[in-house]
Amino acid sequence: MGLFNIQKLSLKENELTAKRINESTQPEAPILQWVPSEEKIPVSVVLPDAGRADGYAEVGLTNESVNSVVQLIRFGFCRVDQADSNKVTLYFAHN
Repeated sequence: MGLFNIQKLSLKENELTAKRINESTQPEAPILQWVPSEEKIPVSVVLPDAGRADGYAEVGLTNESVNSVVQLIRFGFCRVDQADSNKVTLYFAHN
């Protein structure tokens, strides 16, 4: 998956609508992983320093069993601690 530049069209209730402009050659640019707004679920990842990284994942993550290890694209491997239809909590394992 490559990088590309986008143009923001709107931002409402933490949902960004944008259009693709062109390919990017700037690897230092922030990387976003898109999740379809109709198929997202809140996710909280507990980090090694006890901090948290909160975001969204595809709703299919709720099908994973507790203690299973999953790979979050561009983030790393995590162990599922809790998963239900409202939220998933993971513990970060490694990159």
